[in-house]
Amino acid sequence: MMRKLNISYARQSFKRTETDSSVIWQKQLISEYAAKQGYRLDAHFDDIKSGNRTDRSGLLEVQRLINDEKVVSLTVYRIDRIYRNYRQSLEFFQLCAEKEIVLHSVEDGTFNFQKPEERLALQVLSATAENQREQSVQQRKMNNKRKFESGLPVNYEAPFGYRYKDHRFVLEPIEAQTVEFVFNSYISGQGYKKISGLTKTVPWVYRSPAQIKNIIINPKYYGDFTGIHGTLKNFLPAIVSKDIFEHAQAIRQRRAEDRRSTGTVKAYLRTKIICPYCSSKLTPYHNKSQKNSTAKYVCQKRLSGHYNDCLLKAVNLKTLEHHVQMSVIRLLSSPDEIRKLSDRVRHELSNRQAEQVQKGKSFSNFKQVKVDQLAKGEISVLEFKQWLDDHVNKLDRTVPDLKVNTAEVKKLLQVDMRVKQEIFDL
Repeated sequence: MMRKLNISYARQSFKRTETDSSVIWQKQLISEYAAKQGYRLDAHFDDIKSGNRTDRSGLLEVQRLINDEKVVSLTVYRIDRIYRNYRQSLEFFQLCAEKEIVLHSVEDGTFNFQKPEERLALQVLSATAENQREQSVQQRKMNNKRKFESGLPVNYEAPFGYRYKDHRFVLEPIEAQTVEFVFNSYISGQGYKKISGLTKTVPWVYRSPAQIKNIIINPKYYGDFTGIHGTLKNFLPAIVSKDIFEHAQAIRQRRAEDRRSTGTVKAYLRTKIICPYCSSKLTPYHNKSQKNSTAKYVCQKRLSGHYNDCLLKAVNLKTLEHHVQMSVIRLLSSPDEIRKLSDRVRHELSNRQAEQVQKGKSFSNFKQVKVDQLAKGEISVLEFKQWLDDHVNKLDRTVPDLKVNTAEVKKLLQVDMRVKQEIFDL
């Protein structure tokens, strides 16, 4: 039988520098505690997230091991390192009690879940932890506001292009050059995807199209920091000037307006036609960034960059759809097809007539039941009238004429544009 494990867990709420890391000294104190108590730790898990979060990878792994009955003891620095939420703490303690886990805490002592008084002590500690969390949140908000008003960083997360060093943000040379290159390329007319591809080459640091966009819209790169408490001017060393940043925003806004004014072309044959060369689906493509551009159907392989895998060039979307539409109309306008269409209409109307007759019978039977209930005094006259009005409104007694003029169908196909558009849905 495999020996059960002695594991430990540490947590801090926010990412800090290595010298200020709470997780590091928690692990050290836990190791010293385990050595004094005379047991060896087999595995350690930690997280950098709020104690109110349930999606912590380290804690989820701890819970998985406990559920699999592979753990004999869990050691933490303090009980509130596991959870800061009272209900979540009780659920975790219940799991530990079911699996007969011994819980060690450097600050709070050892707890055996088989003893009622120790379970009560844990509940008190959990309630206290939740209260302390609420107080610490309020205290942190006040401290952050004071820091902001004093011109100090609220957190130590450095944006791309910077590092936090010696209590201030400094430029990271290669990343800063990449940021400057991104702005210059965007102003010169390049798009997010094109710039992203260019950053794959030395000496730049690769950024995805989404990251390129985030760089373009981030005011920190001209030195300003905007938070919930306001804006700090010249908070970081600027990588680009404010004029360049505002120029980039103007270009971005103009491009967005051009895309909106271009509109969206509806593609009726989307997913319904395939490439005659490689059998891939043809997909609509419309370059909205170019004025007067024409919507086209293109092969998915060519669209994804595999130009050598398919010989088909782009096909004009409106021209192709017009030819397909006319072909379908000519087919449906032939005498045989008109006859088939008329038969289909007659069959559908016949089914609807049968449904109406059945509804009428059901209504008559149910109405007789309601009349009997009214006679026995089981329902009032007002209730009967309300039921009758509701069902008469729902019951459509009109049955359309089953005669269909084939000439009218043919004429409808030729002149009614709505029918022409709906042909693609047949």
